[in-house]
Amino acid sequence: MTDKIKVIILAAGYGTRLEKDIDSTLDEELRSRLSGIPKPLLPIGGKSLINRWLTILENLENTFDPLINVVVNQKYFHLYEEWSNDVNSRDRSTLKVNLINDGSTNNDNRQGAIKAISLGIQYRLECSNFLVIAGDTLYLDDFKIDNIVHFFKKKCGTTILTCPVNEDDVSKRGIVEVDGKTKRVLSFIEKPLPHETKSRLQCPAFYLFNEDSVAFLEAFICETKYLPLVVRDAPGHFLSYLIPRSPVFGYSIKGRFDVGGLESYLECDKAFQNQG
Repeated sequence: MTDKIKVIILAAGYGTRLEKDIDSTLDEELRSRLSGIPKPLLPIGGKSLINRWLTILENLENTFDPLINVVVNQKYFHLYEEWSNDVNSRDRSTLKVNLINDGSTNNDNRQGAIKAISLGIQYRLECSNFLVIAGDTLYLDDFKIDNIVHFFKKKCGTTILTCPVNEDDVSKRGIVEVDGKTKRVLSFIEKPLPHETKSRLQCPAFYLFNEDSVAFLEAFICETKYLPLVVRDAPGHFLSYLIPRSPVFGYSIKGRFDVGGLESYLECDKAFQNQG
């Protein structure tokens, strides 16, 4: 097994809420600049969101495999192909992009995040530790990926991120309960009512899976393949399956930028204006 961690970036979503916000905004300049662009390719402080991830990964070339697997959909494939061609033609870049098309064309026939992860795994990830990143999320300034990898290797188990969630947002997020001493994740609850858990820790879509997780993911997909997409779409459903079967640990951070609607996009864009 190679020591380098394989990387999967999830970029096959359709961003329907953001798309509606952009189409309805009265700011014509903003609408013309952002309309028709998938969230990972949106400019954040002058650089596309997904390119910000490439910069982070490139700075740790001894840790991560240089071939980055990006799972996309058919609708935006031409835009991602243009982007990947640009990345792969850069002489000074140590990274290369491998696009994986999930074949979906709209939100109604989308494959879901779990399927996207499995597609990424099928591409040369056997017997490897692997990192899964949501292509529409960035983090606050305390996010240090090398520290997270160190924690992952020290714990010898799958590692997820945890960060505080506002009371009003508990029922909108995946919530994790974590042992404060060992940092082992005890449970994952998808969008619970506030009274259903004492935890106020959410779980952003950033997962460092160990190689043992591949078999569990394959088993989960097999056991849920005939269930509705809503039951098997979000990665949290797999985490709920994995937690009682294999050690999962939580690494605490301050927060994240989740580009969901136009307001959160503008907030994220503003925060990264002076970060290169």
